[in-house]
Amino acid sequence: MGFKTTLPIDLVLEELVHKVGAHRCVVVEAPPGAGKTTRVPVALLESGMGGEKRILVVEPRRIAARLAAGFVARERGGKPGEEVGYRVRHDTSVGRSTRLIFQTEGLLLRQLAEDPTLAEFSVVVFDEFHERNVASDLALAVLHQMQKSARPDLKIVVMSATLNAEFLETYLEDCARVRSEGRSFPVTMEHDTTVDDRHLERRVRSALSGVLKRDSGDVLVFLPGMGEIRRCIEHCDEIVQQQGAMALPLHGSLPPAEQEKAVRPAAKRKVVFATNVAETSVTIDGVTSVVDSGLARVATMSASGLFTSLGLAPISQASAIQRAGRAGRTQAGYCRRLYTEHDFKHRPDYDAPEIIRCDLSDTLLLLSALEGVEVSSFPYLSAPGEGQVRAGLDLLTRLEALDPEGQITPLGREMLRLPLHPRLAHLVIQCREEGIPSLGLLAAAILGERDFRRGELDLPQGSSDILALCDLYREVEGTRFSRDRIRNLNLNGRTLESIRKTMQQLKGHVSARDVVDVRGEEAETVFRRCIMRAFPDRVARRVEAGGKRKGLREVLMASGGRALVAESSVVLEGDYLVALDLGETKRQGRGTLTIRMASRIEPDWILDEWVDWLEETRVYEYNPKRERVEVIESLRLGGISLDESWSVAPADEQAATALARAAWPLRKQLKLGDPGEQLLARLAFVREQGLETSGSLDFLDSPEALFECLCRGRISLEELRGLPVEETLLSGLGYEERQAIDEIAPRKVHLKGSRSFSIHYQAGKPPWIEGYIQDFYGIEAGPCVARGRVPLAIHFLAPNRRPIQVTSDLSGFWERHYPELAKSLSRRYPRHHWPEEPGRAPPILLKRQLKQ
Repeated sequence: MGFKTTLPIDLVLEELVHKVGAHRCVVVEAPPGAGKTTRVPVALLESGMGGEKRILVVEPRRIAARLAAGFVARERGGKPGEEVGYRVRHDTSVGRSTRLIFQTEGLLLRQLAEDPTLAEFSVVVFDEFHERNVASDLALAVLHQMQKSARPDLKIVVMSATLNAEFLETYLEDCARVRSEGRSFPVTMEHDTTVDDRHLERRVRSALSGVLKRDSGDVLVFLPGMGEIRRCIEHCDEIVQQQGAMALPLHGSLPPAEQEKAVRPAAKRKVVFATNVAETSVTIDGVTSVVDSGLARVATMSASGLFTSLGLAPISQASAIQRAGRAGRTQAGYCRRLYTEHDFKHRPDYDAPEIIRCDLSDTLLLLSALEGVEVSSFPYLSAPGEGQVRAGLDLLTRLEALDPEGQITPLGREMLRLPLHPRLAHLVIQCREEGIPSLGLLAAAILGERDFRRGELDLPQGSSDILALCDLYREVEGTRFSRDRIRNLNLNGRTLESIRKTMQQLKGHVSARDVVDVRGEEAETVFRRCIMRAFPDRVARRVEAGGKRKGLREVLMASGGRALVAESSVVLEGDYLVALDLGETKRQGRGTLTIRMASRIEPDWILDEWVDWLEETRVYEYNPKRERVEVIESLRLGGISLDESWSVAPADEQAATALARAAWPLRKQLKLGDPGEQLLARLAFVREQGLETSGSLDFLDSPEALFECLCRGRISLEELRGLPVEETLLSGLGYEERQAIDEIAPRKVHLKGSRSFSIHYQAGKPPWIEGYIQDFYGIEAGPCVARGRVPLAIHFLAPNRRPIQVTSDLSGFWERHYPELAKSLSRRYPRHHWPEEPGRAPPILLKRQLKQ
């Protein structure tokens, strides 16, 4: 095929082309460096597989798409934009004669929104699919469904270095597999022996110092992000230069020229500090050693569904193996891992698909726009959680991109045409309709990028952080982006340039309207209302304590929970705001939700815009100052109250529950006339005997239930103090029922003569009485309760009042146990009366009483 060099993938290209012709889908397994990215698309092109249409190669990153297109174009004697081209954000090089296009996966989703049949392409190749980004997952699923309807002629090729091919082959129908063994050399692995808690840059410096002395090849250092790359280069530059090498960064935000410099061969030894773009998407010739931090930045949706955070996370075993393999492409290599072997073995085999941990609102909007697609039953490769889908659909409904039945609206279709998150697309469209299109475009461009401030920058207090940033951007724009001005303000020039390009791109998507551009204070007010509409789930209200706002920074979120407004925010006034940029900040080991950017809103706006979302609530709440239960009637938006009124609660069941909940911890202080557990046990015994009562005895189920019963018909602590418990509990019963209770479970039992004993009732035990043995002389059979059905247990006491025997069969006790017991006790207590026939003897305690 006219290639200048031979690569391992070349051995299977003929088989691959044949299987693509015979099947709708083909899965290609090939390790890093096999040549699949550059050789497979060319083989398909030269085979005529594309016909009159184009071949599309989908890459997970801009850098990979751009570099791969440039390499293939040069190999074929041309340059990007001719036979081979690329499309990435802010940069397109495609002409009329272009037959092979390398493109990022995010742009493919936008194409599907505009052309649901993807009519210009005959073959779509997904490269590095094992990364399982949400865009590639969704695009593959949509195209596979398309093969079953509008595009049965479309061919799909899925390529990966580490992929669960069997899973994918099962998902894709009419699918074949091609495998390339690749070519690699052994890599010596070395791990940390113990956990190293030092800062990452110090650990990298220590490892790199040894690696640079092992051989003279290039070194690839894998780091999680741009910040870590910058700090590590600053920390390691000295030792790199001492070894006659140069330190180079490599990440997706670098200008193309700097990316090329890191990737291309150089006359001088290189140490490339890279994110995971170098893991599979980019091949760097000359690398013989790898230093692996074992970390990556991973986007994860918060539990509340309000925001997606980009946090540090350990990479999977598959990613770690990929990184190590970069050292063994041309000769035996070496990999130094900054984590223990035990850590590696306990990591997951593969990274979790992005679709199960990210915001799905833009994904769901696209699916809603596709004909023949049912969002609720869409066959994802890996199904997202119900909470994710619900959060995405709720947001789209509030943005009016979907109607209440879940169907896409005209506004939703217009939002979909903008290369923005649905929130920002809504903002752009609303600002255009309200007569402030330029401000909407600028705000969306800034919010769509990372903050262009490098550090803290004092901005004047105002009503909106994004308005303050728009003013700052315009100030720099007025200097024609003077480098001196950017440097003096400590701003990020690359981010400013990206914002400028985004604005230019958006202008091409937003059609002009016959509107008057609003200016001044009116424009600011209109803009803040548009911002509120774009962030309907992020409304917050400042916390009030004792009638005063608590430090101005703490807020209640309408979605639930609390957050802190960042100290850098310019929004210091106003009770209500919307959070434009949310994130989690670690404080003393705990995560705190922080609003990094806010915009002030007015409560009247909420009433105007979202009256259908408001809820009127009536809550019973104990007021500790007045020591009573009160009713709070509120008009609420989720977790925040827009208006409240307090009044004394009626003495109903809800008031009793609220009073009981508040009074339970104070029960000892109330000095209730409570006979204690005896009453509960006595009544429980009655219920066990099957007595049916007209009034409920449910308060016997728990002490808390008893307390709630005492609170019925009351709303204050004053009404509880000194309350007669038994009378209160039994007040709901009739006279005959209360008599029946006394018959079944009497408080006392009376024996012959004037003797009486208090009856003890105890859960799980029979009722019992206690007394000296002599108290029961003259009684042949023991007393009973429950109308004679349940004999009382008798606890006999010795003359020293210590227990000596328990029985429920008094006659049996006299006959079997008393004789021996009396002999023993008479020796210890000779003055006491111990008759031979106690069942017939008088109840006399001492012998001397016999003479009286």
